[in-house]
Amino acid sequence: MDRTTVVLVGRRHEGCENLSLGYLQGALETEGFRTLTAALNTVGDIERAARTIVSSGAPLTGLSISDNHAAVLALGLGQFLHKLGYKGHITAGGTFATLTRRWLLARYSWLCSVVRLAGEVPLVQLARAIQNGTSVHDLPGLTTRMGEGRC
Repeated sequence: MDRTTVVLVGRRHEGCENLSLGYLQGALETEGFRTLTAALNTVGDIERAARTIVSSGAPLTGLSISDNHAAVLALGLGQFLHKLGYKGHITAGGTFATLTRRWLLARYSWLCSVVRLAGEVPLVQLARAIQNGTSVHDLPGLTTRMGEGRC
């Protein structure tokens, strides 16, 4: 498993950038992480994205869940990753994920954490903790089943 790769997943329509993923990608790459992105625009993208993630060997996958429409696709992808046996840490971020974080973590056993609000700093800290094999449960800006890291 390549401990320096992070996969970022979200909507990205042809000819349009996903600014949120771009910020996260920039923050991670500045800190020496390699990023891969997977577009998740339709149900038809779920299997392709899952197979890309699994074959990448990435220990961390971030799902952008900005609203209820994105949630349907991202949660479907997470279920598919779980079915394929993906062993990496799956985190979610975005407005919808932040507001429903406790519900998401209670309902989806494969979801490991939720990044609250702005994700650039918490996601880099999460990636670093996973890379170093240290605990992620008290990272600032991160919610896990163990509780919430400070704001």
